[in-house]
Parts: sequence; C-alpha cells; structure tokens
Amino acid sequence: MKGIIGVGKLLLLMVVLIAVYVLCLYTAYLIPDAMISGRVNHEIKVLNDLESGEIRNIYPKLGLGPRTQLDLFTDRVMLQQTVQKADGVLAKAMIPNYARYWHGYQIILRPLMLFTSRRGICLLFGPLIAALAWTAVSTIGKSIGADGALVFAFSLAMSYCWSAPLSMQYMNVYILSFLGIFLCRSVKSTATLFTVLGSLVNFFDFLTFPLLTLLFPLTFLLLWQMQREDYSLKLGLSFWAEATFCWGCGYGLTWVAKWIIGSLVLGQSVLRSALNASIFRIAGNAAYPVSHYKAIQRNLRALLLNIAPEGWLIAFVICILFLEHRNMVPHNWYGELLGRLKARKDKIMPLFLTAMIPYIWYFILANHSQIHYWFTFRNQAGTIFALGGAALILCDDLGGSRLKEHVKVHWKGMSALRKTLSLIVIAFLLWC
Repeated sequence: MKGIIGVGKLLLLMVVLIAVYVLCLYTAYLIPDAMISGRVNHEIKVLNDLESGEIRNIYPKLGLGPRTQLDLFTDRVMLQQTVQKADGVLAKAMIPNYARYWHGYQIILRPLMLFTSRRGICLLFGPLIAALAWTAVSTIGKSIGADGALVFAFSLAMSYCWSAPLSMQYMNVYILSFLGIFLCRSVKSTATLFTVLGSLVNFFDFLTFPLLTLLFPLTFLLLWQMQREDYSLKLGLSFWAEATFCWGCGYGLTWVAKWIIGSLVLGQSVLRSALNASIFRIAGNAAYPVSHYKAIQRNLRALLLNIAPEGWLIAFVICILFLEHRNMVPHNWYGELLGRLKARKDKIMPLFLTAMIPYIWYFILANHSQIHYWFTFRNQAGTIFALGGAALILCDDLGGSRLKEHVKVHWKGMSALRKTLSLIVIAFLLWC
C-alpha cells in the first residue's frame, strides 16, 4: 500500500510539473514575434556567416582537444526555434518543426531576446554560473570537508566547465546541477528532489550531458550520509536505487509527455518521429554505424586530454613500477589496497555504481555518444567526483582536509621558479 501511495505521489508531481511547463511555454510565446524577430534573425545571420564566411567553423575550439569545442550550431538551432510559424500560441509553444524536445530554454531565451543578443546572454549567465559553482563548492566543503570540495572542483575542471557561458546549449545542465547540490540537503524527500531534477533537465536540455544533474547531487548526498554512524551498505544502496529510479522516471516521463501533448496539439505524429529518432540514437544507421567500444573510448579520450585510455593505463603501470623501484610505495601496496577496499566495501560500492552510470548511458545511447562525444564526455565529471570520493574514503579522509593541507605545505616549500613552471603546466592542461 505504501508503494502504491509513493507511485501515486510521483505521478501527481509529474502532472503538476508538466502543467507548469506547458503554462510557462505558453506564456513565453505570448510575446509577439514582431518584438524579437529582428534581433533573432540578426543573431542567426551572425552564426550563418560564421559557418559560411572566411572562418567556416561553427564548432570553434578554445584549446587543442575536442573537449574545448563549442556548439554554436545548436545555439543557432535554439534561436531558430524562438520564432515559430503555427496557428495559435499553444501550437507555437509545442515547437512544431522540432517537436520531440520541450525546448524549455525558450521561457528564458524569448524574454531576453527583447533586450539583448546571444553574446549579451552569455555575458549575463557567465557570472551567474560562476556564482552557482562557488556556492556548490562551498556547500560541499562545509558538509563533507575541504578535500571533498577539492575533488568536486577537480571534476568540474576536467569537464572544461568554463566553456559553459560561451555556448547557450551548455549552460542549463551546469546551472541545474549546481542548484541540485545547493538544495539537496534542504529538500526532505529524496524522491521529490531527483524526480524534479530529472524532469527539469529534460525540459531545458538538448540531450547534452544531463547525467550531471543526477551524479553530482547523488554523490554529494552519499558522501554526506557516509559520515553518519548509522550508515550501512543497505542504506547506501537503497538511497542510490531510489535516487536513480526517481531521476530516470522524471527524465523519461517528461519526454514521453512532450511526445503525447505535442501529437495532440499539433495533429502530427510526434511520438512516431521521437521513436524513430530514439532508435537512431541507440542503433545508428548505414551512414552512422554503431560501435559501443568507440562510443566509450571517444568519450574517455575527450576526458583524458585526447590521449587514449590505453596510453594512460600504460603510463600508470610504468609510474607504479618506477615508484616501487625507488621504494616510494610499499611492494605490497596492492594487497593493502584490496584490504582497504574489502573493509570499506559498504561505502565504496554505491560510489562505484554511481561512477559506472555514464558508461551504461554511452553503451545504450551509443550512436549519440559516438557522434557527439566532444560534449557528452562531460557526464564523466560525475564519475570523477564519485571515484574521488571513494579515494577519500580509502584514505580515511572523508570530512577532512589532509589533501588541502598537504598541497599547501608542498606549495610553500617550492621555489619561485618551480611555482611558476607548475602554474604554466596546470594552465596548459586546463586550457587544452
């Protein structure tokens, strides 16, 4: 009976969310097209010129590797959906020429296009994203220690998060992820939190790296719970299962609701179009054959500075052999590591399951992940946060600041030349 009540509440929450989405889009499309069409058309022309002019690059890179690539092509698609040719406001709000997505970003984009350009929007959201990122880091630091905050900051750096304010399509997931971290301890119901996060990211996002809205808050809450004396493996796994299930329900049901509502309002088979697109994203076609291995490898390469995962594995083995030869690590380090893993398996297992979620996503959505690896790789920032949290547990440093203090002591002991060279290397790695 309790389970039935829980499912009933989840479905009621989804009905409310869908109603709010439709109302928000309807309100956004009440703005007369004449008031924004001139600015929208100018912004589209700017991006068209970028693609067809001397530069001929609508996917510019900020650095050397694929992870530094911006997606101005999708920014143009977002602008193209701002003005719709359809009969009635509700039909326009359903985006008839791209109806399988909600295009929730329009509730912000259309009002802003009354006053500013695409570049103005990027300048407006840059400080907002930075402030939310700092709030998230601060929240994590206060809850699970300074080293937990450092691990989270490192995961953000590996996702090349500073590109978010430069491409409208990257902004939404980061903003929702940071808000999820900030709010997750104040929301009493885990089911409500993750259902809403899954639904919101489907409403706003263009299938970029939505898993961050699950993985960042989930890892944070797991690490926070693991500091409790009454924590157990059963508690951790049940929390993990509830969070992932509710996020998946929120994400999937929101998408299905759009297909159904779009079909009813527009009188076209949005559901059939969406299913065909889903099959393509999963199975590919003759022009884009699917390789599950390539889907995972390309995303790993994008994360790991465009170096093949096999290369990093070889480098790791060589490093361990060198450290053993110099007696810098004990010769039985692997035995000690296995012992720690066994002793702390109740905490490591939920984090390991969390870290594996992106690769399950890449395997299922192999075609999409194989083609768009240069932005889908960001899902793995959640993997880094989860595995980093597991490393803190293995080192008995959850809730502590030993890593931070070690870095501070080491930095103070370095000469000015070594500090300068270190900063140059770090800046280069972050840039490329």
